[in-house]
Amino acid sequence: MICCWPDPYPDELFYSICARFSERLQYQNRRSVVEELFGTGSAIACVSLPSHLDYFITQLPQYCSLNVHRILDEHTLLPYFAPFLPPERHSRLRQDMRGDNGPAVHMRAGLMASRVPLPQWLRFCSQCVEEDLSKYGECYWHRIHQVPGVEVCPLHKTWVKNSSARARNVKTRYEFISAESAIKESLLKTEQFQRNKQMFEILFALTLDAQWLLNQRNLSQDLKLLQRRYHWRLVDLGLSTYRGRVDRSALLSKFKNMYAPELLNLLQCELDDRTGDNWLERLARKPDSAQHPLHHLLLIHCLEQTAETFFRLPTEDIPFGIGPWPCLNPACVHYLEPEVKLCKVTYSSFVSGKPIGTFSCECGFIYSRTGPDTSAEDRWKRGRIDAFGPVWERKLGQLWANEMLSLRAIARELDVDPLTIKRQAARMRLSFPRPVRKSSPLNEARQLSPQRKRTPEKEKIESQRAVWITTMQNHPGIGIKALRSMVPGIYTWLYRNDPVWLKEHRPLSITRNKQRNSLVDWSGRDQQLAELVEASAKRLRNTSGKPSRISLSAIGRDIGQLSLLQQHLGKLPMTAQRLETLVETREAFAIRRLEWTAEQFRQAYIIPKRYELIKKAGIERIASEYPVRTILDETMKSFQIAT
Repeated sequence: MICCWPDPYPDELFYSICARFSERLQYQNRRSVVEELFGTGSAIACVSLPSHLDYFITQLPQYCSLNVHRILDEHTLLPYFAPFLPPERHSRLRQDMRGDNGPAVHMRAGLMASRVPLPQWLRFCSQCVEEDLSKYGECYWHRIHQVPGVEVCPLHKTWVKNSSARARNVKTRYEFISAESAIKESLLKTEQFQRNKQMFEILFALTLDAQWLLNQRNLSQDLKLLQRRYHWRLVDLGLSTYRGRVDRSALLSKFKNMYAPELLNLLQCELDDRTGDNWLERLARKPDSAQHPLHHLLLIHCLEQTAETFFRLPTEDIPFGIGPWPCLNPACVHYLEPEVKLCKVTYSSFVSGKPIGTFSCECGFIYSRTGPDTSAEDRWKRGRIDAFGPVWERKLGQLWANEMLSLRAIARELDVDPLTIKRQAARMRLSFPRPVRKSSPLNEARQLSPQRKRTPEKEKIESQRAVWITTMQNHPGIGIKALRSMVPGIYTWLYRNDPVWLKEHRPLSITRNKQRNSLVDWSGRDQQLAELVEASAKRLRNTSGKPSRISLSAIGRDIGQLSLLQQHLGKLPMTAQRLETLVETREAFAIRRLEWTAEQFRQAYIIPKRYELIKKAGIERIASEYPVRTILDETMKSFQIAT
């Protein structure tokens, strides 16, 4: 049973509480501390995510108010990682920390596979130390200062410093080192940080986000919800289509404009934007696997959000807001009232893929519009009418039979154009012609004599044709536009009265090739690109590690000329010919992967089975095709000969 357990301070690390306890009791053997606290000498004094907590709770004195959930949520770094882990994985991580499965903790949190390491040293803020000494008579390790990526104290907006105590050390893995003993010497040191103000403000904003995350409970959620938030935010900023196609170049440009390389190096979150498979693009396209929280926070800030505002973003697909929506049927008693409860969202087939909302009212009136809604007024807009419904049709029948109403008056009443009224009336088989308003007859003096359309006399036609032919013969090579301007009256008369003949007697169009001096030396560019393409293919082929396919896209990205190769390859014959010989076919790439994988097995002194070699090389779909099958057979024989 543990006696005299110290009360935890605000935001104190569990490691720090154990260190203060150890220092007070002055244990002779450092392993004795972990044995008494956790019931085993193999437990490690872990700074970030400790384990064996269930056993620890059973050893506390009765007066102690600590419980395992309070330790996990208030005195470890678990809340910092939890929001970016699936609920099932978060739950298993909590169980591992409560139990004795310590080695699995860091793996389940994603720290083993992450390139962002935990801090190497226990860290502190000088002003926090002074305030702690004044308020409590001793200082302690603050949880926020140990979070990866936190370089600034959120309370005092000053740089955090490294103490003399290592956070991870084989020699001190069983030892709890108190802030009192590790900070004394470090306080004498003065550290000068020469960094610009913008960089400092970004780091401070990341610290505030980390602090907000540490204070949240039960924020773990399905990664699909994260994906939806990212998707809608990317759409709002014009960095993605509604169908989820992310504008890679625009996102990278925005990210690089916000974060300097020096900052990314400090946080160990560098980007390799040449491969097309860096952490930023994976996160923006489809965050279907857990990534380090610092990666998420950097992307969240790039999307002009904080952690708090980001997690409050809606995850549902509501481009037209929340219903009910107004009925826009002028013939309905619920006109302009929120009576539409059904809105079906589809997406345009164009590249933009904008959402299209189809709103169906109980009165039968169905209308649609392209979204998303950007203001409250958009709810009252109607794009296209898909169905008018019986209420609207009944109203049209009544108005159609009203002799006092004109066609335009009916159109205004039903909020459509007159042509729509005619078409719907014809569809409904209403009477034609419709009854019209009766008016008093005109007296004989005001009446107009009936006019008949007369056929032009033959002599008139011949004379007009002759003038047109003569003008055209006197000006050979002239175009139709210039000829019209010479005899405008003749052309107009023939166009109205003799259009077929006029069409057959038009001047021949003359195509004038306008030579334009090309601003681009395509020949010189072609020669230069051909050399770059060949060098790039050689470089990609000789790159160490797992082979990647040598394709036009890979070469274009490598030399920074992808759009040029995709859009203007027809103007680059030498480059096109060189690419034809350099770009790998599926079979050639499969053989190269096969040979590389076989070499990996040889270096490891492993003789693989055939299916193991195929699976490791990733050639399952093409392994049976010639010549991949032939090379595979020869490779397997080489392993047998070697034995």
